[in-house]
Amino acid sequence: MTDNPTNQITLTAEQLVNIVGHAATQEQLDNVRRELDSKIERVEAKLSSDIKLVEEKIERVEVKLSADIKLVDGKIDSLKNWMLGVGFTVLVAAVGATAFIVSRLPPLPVTG
Repeated sequence: MTDNPTNQITLTAEQLVNIVGHAATQEQLDNVRRELDSKIERVEAKLSSDIKLVEEKIERVEVKLSADIKLVDGKIDSLKNWMLGVGFTVLVAAVGATAFIVSRLPPLPVTG
């Protein structure tokens, strides 16, 4: 550009091509931005869908784990009850055996 005292701007051919090229570039940038916005929206939609699928799978795993934990808890309770039953049986058997042995002992002589 050259300075003219008449307030007119004179452009060289190269400067004019650069300005026009810049305008085309700006339009291209706008198109690229729109295309990227569209792609981002599609990716967000896909990601949202994938997140929902993962959340559903996590929920199914949680339900299965909860059922498995209840099953193990029930087995532990059964085992505990079985152990208490065996312990009580052993105690009753020991008391019965002691009573049987004591009943077979001769009476103690009374001194007095």
